[in-house]
Amino acid sequence: SQAMYPDYLKFGAALQAVAPLASKYCNGNGLDIGASHWPLHGARAIEDKTEENAYKINESNKCVDFVFSSHTLEHLERPWEALSEWTRVLKSDGVLFLYLPHPSCDMWMPSNLKYHKWSPDPVQLEERLVGDYGYEMIYNTYLPDAFFSFVIVARKKQGIA
Repeated sequence: SQAMYPDYLKFGAALQAVAPLASKYCNGNGLDIGASHWPLHGARAIEDKTEENAYKINESNKCVDFVFSSHTLEHLERPWEALSEWTRVLKSDGVLFLYLPHPSCDMWMPSNLKYHKWSPDPVQLEERLVGDYGYEMIYNTYLPDAFFSFVIVARKKQGIA
């Protein structure tokens, strides 16, 4: 299954493809969750450490302007718990920017990639962010891009905890 996809998908940072779009929405003081060696410019990188990780961010409530995450959420056993934590640190009107593997790409499926715990779907993720977390959708690509990935940009509404 992996042989049918271009090699550039298998190495390096998908961030390079989405950084110009992210710079349009991710301004001010922000976090890049799961940045590895390629953090988004201007964002503090959060890695999988005991003292701080996707589930436990060492920031006070409503203190960051944006949370950016590229190809991380699908690695998490408890993605909704992580999204709750990301929402907690995000200011009202703050931006959540997600870049995720598109479910139409077999290569990204958990059955083919042991590090992926689930397969995010752009429509279902949008519904949960709006319905369960109180976000306002700004942008959703729905279709896969050249990296067989999709983008969701959402704004945290005023008054959301």
